[in-house]
Amino acid sequence: MKKLILITSSLFVFSACVSQENEVVKNNLMNLALQTALNPSLKDEQTNCITNKNASSCLNIANVLLQGTSTSQNIQAAGYYYQLACSFGLAIGCDKANELKK
Repeated sequence: MKKLILITSSLFVFSACVSQENEVVKNNLMNLALQTALNPSLKDEQTNCITNKNASSCLNIANVLLQGTSTSQNIQAAGYYYQLACSFGLAIGCDKANELKK
């Protein structure tokens, strides 16, 4: 029951964050919401990344998603978080996002 509440609240947070984004990004973020609900450390990183615009947290999430550590690998969502890290001023985020586009 606690996991269901956590998943539901994560989905609510994500839907508010991506009201202007396209459907692909929304689907990726909803998938990530489900993953972070089951992984509290990712949830903290997610809050720091999106709410606090913390580039290092965005990079950490992307690395976890790309490697598949503690969650299944999600290359599209990793690319999204690398791009966020880039937009928040972290050059390695730009490099990693460009690598995934190749």
